[in-house]
Amino acid sequence: MLTVNFDPVAWAVPKEVKVKAADDNIVEGPHVVSVAVGISSTDARYDGLQVTELRCAIADNDIAAVIIAAGRCRFKVSACRLNR
Repeated sequence: MLTVNFDPVAWAVPKEVKVKAADDNIVEGPHVVSVAVGISSTDARYDGLQVTELRCAIADNDIAAVIIAAGRCRFKVSACRLNR
């Protein structure tokens, strides 16, 4: 969880928040995830204010592959599992 604070002096200055997906070995393909946002404030006009759901596009860097290895005239075939 990340907390971003705005104060009375710099309340109108935008703040950039970067979201990064975990780099794993699971092939998921490109997909979209939701990022939850909550607002709390000592000012009752803003406390609990509802924010439209944020959606982030994820570009997966893992690929499904079949590996064939030869040894002593035997063949071994293995493949990556596609998890969704």
